[in-house]
This record gives sequence, structure tokens and C-alpha cells, in this order.
Amino acid sequence: MLTRRDALWGGASALLLAACSGDGDAKQAMSDAVSYKRKAGQPRVGIQTYTIRDAMTEDTGAALRMLKDVGYDFVETNDRDFTRISMDELLSALKDADLPVAATHVGTDLFRGDPQVMADKAKQLGAEYAILSWTPDELRTTAGYTEMAERFNMVGQAMLDNGLRFAYHNHHFEFWPIDGPRNGMAIYLEETDPDKVWFELDLFWSALGRQDVPALFRAHPGRFKLCHIKDMNTAMLDSFDRNGPNALDFDEIHKGLMVNVGEGDLPFEQWLSMSDVSGMEYLITEHDAPPAPLRDSVATSLKTVRGYSL
Repeated sequence: MLTRRDALWGGASALLLAACSGDGDAKQAMSDAVSYKRKAGQPRVGIQTYTIRDAMTEDTGAALRMLKDVGYDFVETNDRDFTRISMDELLSALKDADLPVAATHVGTDLFRGDPQVMADKAKQLGAEYAILSWTPDELRTTAGYTEMAERFNMVGQAMLDNGLRFAYHNHHFEFWPIDGPRNGMAIYLEETDPDKVWFELDLFWSALGRQDVPALFRAHPGRFKLCHIKDMNTAMLDSFDRNGPNALDFDEIHKGLMVNVGEGDLPFEQWLSMSDVSGMEYLITEHDAPPAPLRDSVATSLKTVRGYSL
């Protein structure tokens, strides 16, 4: 049995093996080990592996070892990671890099299928959260968002039955009005059970959606257990038109607005200091189009977050 002390002071490889064995105490210990709780006076910081997707395609093991060497405490995986190579290969690379998995994104096909299959994937990884990060175009209506919210509740219960949690990760379009002032994110927050469904707030996309982040935290306390930290060159924000032809051109948005954490203007330190209100536990950096050299990019973001007074 893995003890709390083992989790806090031992290697992540032991955590991965124990979590994959189905040990409930190990699962809790994994959660404790990678949570927002401080390590040596600093918040633990992870990274979404989508940031290094090209490097992982070239050499998964080397890419993960680079993250560990830079100083990241954990990773958040995505479905590309365990569909491009086998789960056994991925787990071996994670073990070799000594990096635990706090959460994993899942694709819409996995979300729409048998929830047990989704839970099994997350449990194999040793993750605490299974996260959906997309609402299909055809469901971005009042009826569509409501339908999705209903499934969120069902999937959320299924994840809880497996010792996991379910969360949704936003982009900008969920904040666009669809029914008067109401938007998709409001439907998700208001029509899901707060004991079954949580949220991973992507702070870049929230800012692009013109959200008042502190007000969102105060309106829905405790719902935001994870966040994506990626910075924005807000000088370019006025050029973004949600009604324009490029509103959903993600490549152009990434190139024109997204920068390394610390090289933009978003007030992350202010937002993250509200964890007693938001419920924030996991700090996860991400860059959808990181500039070269990749190692410098991910290191810059980590160093910036480590420097916050939280």
C-alpha cells in the first residue's frame, strides 16, 4: 500500500504503478502528490502535453524527460497521447520520465461512448480528472448546450463511481451569447450538478471571450478545480472580432495573440490568488503554438508561474 508520505516524497514512477494497479489509497496519494498543494513553498505546476505534441510524435520519451528536466511536477495528457501509441508505451515513457498524470483530456468520440471506457482510460493513466475540451459546432445552441449539460451530469456520476472526476475545458465560443445575454458556459455551469461536474478554466480563451474572471469565480465558487495558463498579447485583442470570418480560425488566433506565460498581459497572479473562491487545485501551463526553441518556451512559462506569490 502506498502511503501519503510515499506519495509526497517518493518517485512518480511508483505512483503510476500503484495507481494503475487499482489501489484506492494509491489513487488518493497520487492526487495528493500532484495537487495544487505546495511543494517547498511553491505551487505545483504541470503542463498540457498538447504543447509538446510535435516533440512527442518524434520521441515521446525524450519529450517527457525534457519536461521533467525543466522542472514540471506533472502532466495533463490528451487523447492524442494514447491513440498515437499504445497505452503501455505511454505509461512506460511517463514512468521513465518520473512524471505523474493529474488529468487527461478525452475526445468527443470517447465522451459520447460508454463512460466506463473513458473511466478505464483515465484510471490507466492514474489521472484524477477526465476532461472534455470541445463542444461540436452543431451543438452550440441553447438546446445543444442543454443536451450536453445533461450528459455531463451522467458522465460525471459515472466518473465518481470509478473514483474519478469529470470536468469541462472551455474555449472562447462558449461565452458568446446565444439566447439574449445567456451563453453556453452559463448553461453548463447552471445546469450541471456541482457535485458531479467541475471545470478547467482556460484563462486565455476566457479572456478572449471577454470574461470577468474574478466575477466568474465569485458567481460559481468551488467549480474551477483546474486551469490552463497561457498568456495573451492583449494589444492585439481589439483586432479580434467574434463576428468576423476568423473568429474560429484557431491557427491565426494562436499566432496573433498567444505568447509564453510572462510575455503577455493577462493578470494570472491576481486570478490564481483567488483559489479559496475558485477552488483551484491544478495549475497547468499550455501553449498551442510554442515558439522555438521548445525547451525555452516551456521553461519560460514554468519560471513565470513559479514566481507568482500564491
